[in-house]
Order: sequence, then C-alpha cells, then structure tokens
Amino acid sequence: MLSGLDMVVARTRHVKCDEGRPACNRCIRAKRTCEGYTARTSSPQPSKELLKFIVYSATAPSSGLSILPGITPRQQRCFDFFRLRTAVELAGPFEADLWSTVLLQTAHAEPAIINAVIALGALHESFGYAQDAHAATSEYALLHYGKAIQRILTLNDSNLTLHMDIVLMASIIFSAFESLRGHYKSALTHISSGIDILIETDKRSGGLRTGSVGKDVFVPMFVRLENQVIEVGQTASMKSSIKLLKRTLPSMPSTFKSVKEAHDAFDGFLSSLWHMLEPIKQESTSSPEPPGQQQRPSLAPLNSSMNPLEHFNSWCAAFEASNFPPMHPAVLILQVHRTMLSTLLSVNIALGETIWDPYLPQFQKLLDYAEKIPAPKAAGASKQAHPVATAPYFAYHLGLLTPLYFTCTRCRDPTTRRRALRMLENCYRKEGVWDSQLGTMAAKRIIQIEEMGAIETMKASGFQPNFEGGWVVQTAEQVPENARIRESDISLGTGREGTIRYIRSGSGPSWKAEGKTERLVW
Repeated sequence: MLSGLDMVVARTRHVKCDEGRPACNRCIRAKRTCEGYTARTSSPQPSKELLKFIVYSATAPSSGLSILPGITPRQQRCFDFFRLRTAVELAGPFEADLWSTVLLQTAHAEPAIINAVIALGALHESFGYAQDAHAATSEYALLHYGKAIQRILTLNDSNLTLHMDIVLMASIIFSAFESLRGHYKSALTHISSGIDILIETDKRSGGLRTGSVGKDVFVPMFVRLENQVIEVGQTASMKSSIKLLKRTLPSMPSTFKSVKEAHDAFDGFLSSLWHMLEPIKQESTSSPEPPGQQQRPSLAPLNSSMNPLEHFNSWCAAFEASNFPPMHPAVLILQVHRTMLSTLLSVNIALGETIWDPYLPQFQKLLDYAEKIPAPKAAGASKQAHPVATAPYFAYHLGLLTPLYFTCTRCRDPTTRRRALRMLENCYRKEGVWDSQLGTMAAKRIIQIEEMGAIETMKASGFQPNFEGGWVVQTAEQVPENARIRESDISLGTGREGTIRYIRSGSGPSWKAEGKTERLVW
C-alpha cells in the first residue's frame, strides 16, 4: 500500500509505481526516472522533512533525545522519567496543566526547576527497585534536591512577584518529593510555605488576577493539597490557610464544560466545607455531652449567599447534566467522593456513631464505584532491575484513600468495612500527604478496638460463642455505641512514624470520652 507520508505516486504514460526499492522496477524497464521517491532522492528542504515517529522509553530514554540541552545522560533520563511517568501519575485521570505543561516549559529556562524535576523523577523511578538500587538512586535524587533548594534561596526576595511562579512550582515539587520519601512533616512545611506566598501575593496585588497562572493553576493545586492535609488531620502543622485568600465560591454552572471544571469546582466546595467543619469537629471532640444530648452542629453558610448542602446539590445537578462517560476513571473518582459527601452531609453526628448504620447501601455504592476504577500502572523499574513488590502509585489529585478510610472507620458492617480495608491495603497509593500504608494501619487498629469492645459486651451480656468456640462480630448492631471510635487524630512525625489518638465514646450517667494514644511506624 502506498503511504502518503513518504512518497507520491507517479503516473506518466500509465507507468504504475510498483514500490520497488531503491527505484521502481517498471520505471527502470521503461527507462524512465522513477518519481515515486523524489522526497528521498532530492535535496532535503526544511519545509518538506519526512514525518518521524519516535517511541520513548520511560526507563531508558534515547541518548539522542535532546529536550534539555547541556545536561548529562543520567539527568536526561530522570527528566524523561518525570515527563513520561511522574507527571502522568501526579495528574492521574484529570487534566492538569501544572504537571503536563507549566512545569516542563519552565524547566527549559529555570535551573532550579530543572534540578527539582530531575530529583523527583529520580526518586520516583527508584521505588521500583530493590533496596540497594533504591538507596543509590535516592542519593542522586537528594543531590539535585539540595541544588534546587539552594537555587530557590538565591532568588531575589525583593521582587516576589517576578519569582512567584518559580517559587510556587518549587514548593509543590518539594512537597511531592518529601511525601514520596515518607517525610510528611517536611512536605507539610513546603505546602504551608506555598500557601503563605499565595496569600502574600494576593495582599500585595489586591487579589490574584483572573486568567493568571497563580489563580488558574496554583490556587486549585494548593486548595487540593490543603484538603488532603485537613482530611489527614494535620492542620496544626500549617501556619496559614488557603481560606485567607480573597476568594468566594463561584456560582455553579448548569453543566460543566469538562471533567477538569467539575473537579476544580468540587475541590473548591470541599475546601470551604472542610474549613467550616473543622471548628465543629474540635467542638465535638471536646464536648462534655454524651451522644444523643449534643445539639446538631449548624451547617452555617459558607458565605453570605451559599449553604453547603445547597452548593453540593447544585454541583450534583451540574455533574449529572454534563453527561460525562460513566466509566471514565476521573468520573468514577468524583462519584466516589460524591457518595461519601452525600452521606456525610445527611447524618446528624450529634446522635452518636450508630447514626451511620442505616447508610450501609451508600457505603456499598461507594465501594462499587471504587472497584470500577482501573488499577493504575505504577512507575517503576524494568523487570531486569531486581524490582520488589508493586511500586506505589503516586498522585496529587482527588483520590481514593479518604473515601476508603472513611468507609473502614464509619461503616460497622463487618463484611463491608473489610471489603474497604482490603481495597485500602492492596492499592499501595500515595496521595499527597496521605499514605495507604498509614491509613491501613490506623483502620485495622480502629476495627480491632471496636470489635474487641463488641465481643466484651457480648460476653458480659451472657451471649454464647457464635463462631467455632469463640465470638465474632457479624452485624453492625453488635457494635454498641460505647465501643465505637468517635474520632481518630493522626500526628505525623519527621519520617515514616507518628502517633494516632483514638477517642471512644463512654456511656451511662458518668459518660466521658475515652482517649488513647499509640505510636505508628510504617
């Protein structure tokens, strides 16, 4: 078959080209010059160059590929790994200009961003290797990480506006680097610093300009990151909050133009909701009143014109009207979070933990959506390089860890919560400062405490063993209120360690909250 990419068909006196190489046999016999390969035999012209197709390898980029001139082959390899794998994972199924466009374009001109990208690419790739290879690659990643930090520190602090985009990009990459190596407290510091810069720029300029990179790219990213910080319960580590920016929730459209627009709108609403619920959570935790006697927390308006439930319903209506492909991974993730929030906004948490029991269908629906999401292809080394178990999937977008942890800790149906626990344990994901290993460890401990309390109640009530000579929790109703964990607060340390404080409800006239703190290492 003739190809329109590399040749034209010559028909002179009805001599048909037979595609012979290096010249057409029919033209040779006819003693004519074959015109079927003029593009190859004539002098090359820049405007008529042949179209080339290059297949890139994330683990072994071509040495001839020169995206960033002046860097070494190893640096090029790490940059290519970031471009082809890390950026794809960080964005996930959602469109993300920051990872796919802004960072890569800036890296061509800004040495600090080049070093930061190389560092993160090197560290990310090393997660697919055995420990010895991982250690060597991590040392190389740390070298470029240190260079990036030094270059950021040398930027002119007197002109923050000029360097704002570069410093914000660096703070995001630095937070991702620290999260990926398990130094979550350091990651929180970088996120907090980025929010500080956004707030300072907002004050100086009288508000971030619509259409600017700061407002369109960085604000949504830091909103997303702070949402994760709040969900993990690490707000005490944050010096500033995105809520200090001069921003209001925009009016909800009737339909969304893209999944990205729906994603950004959901994150903006979630940010406002979490900030509103944070003081309510603190009040509930310290409340001296037993469950059933507390007043229902008021869902105060997010601003003068919008109530959270109304805003959520408006988002749901727009999402339904948008007719997105139902099996698209990004759409499924939004459905997971939509199901979680609809449940959260429906319950009266003042009535105690048993209030969650009637919502078993919602928990099961959430897991149904989550199970439909295709397993991502995690970054990692080739099979010839002594890989360990499946490399972690690393994301900086709306993910699955919060909904799965929510289901593990709020659903007391033993079958459903263990289904959620299996998914949490097997997904091996890192989402911002969220780590599936940390979530799994905390969820297992909560389930253990609650079901041990339930079994103690069964024994005290004279119940006979119900499973092979022992007691097993078979229904949510068997877990009494006083055995249930009301709150679980995690405090992250400097490395892969921290503490978790469980607060369990008491019962009776002498009711009081019972708290216990344990150390976590993962």
